[in-house]
Amino acid sequence: DRQAHSAETYILTEGEEAEAGIEAGQDDIASLFIGYFLMLFYASFVLSRGRVKYSHSILGLVSVVSIGLSTFSAYGLCWYIGIKFNSVVQVLVLVLLGVGIDDTFVIMDSWWDCADIPTMKERMVAAMKHAGPAITITSMTDLIAFLAGSSTSFPGLRDFCYYATVGITFDFFFQC
Repeated sequence: DRQAHSAETYILTEGEEAEAGIEAGQDDIASLFIGYFLMLFYASFVLSRGRVKYSHSILGLVSVVSIGLSTFSAYGLCWYIGIKFNSVVQVLVLVLLGVGIDDTFVIMDSWWDCADIPTMKERMVAAMKHAGPAITITSMTDLIAFLAGSSTSFPGLRDFCYYATVGITFDFFFQC
């Protein structure tokens, strides 16, 4: 009563593998946009602090736009210098969104802590004196971690780490 089992063999070339990865990634683009807009809503909600008059929710929008610019700048620069784009790199949008929103929350927390400073300029200087080192340390830590990750032998992961390193650098400069 043994049934004959047959095995099928498929040959997968590097070009077909890349094409399959891109096709699979295109299915996830809608999910990435949904995640991006949920984070935009969340950031705006948190920064509003429940008060319309003193709301900083527009800062959430500006911050997310800045993060988007850093993401597209990283994509553009890495693609320009020849680093391959693969389906793993698409996740960079969410990684940079998390890092960038964290930077925004750190800056705004420092801003709220300096509420007793009378002039806007002095308050901004004091807030950035407090938030700047924290943002710098976390950005440098992330940068070093992704640089270390770029030494891996897995090409897709290595390319992702290159993109992330460039993206975090852009995000740091755009946020400060």
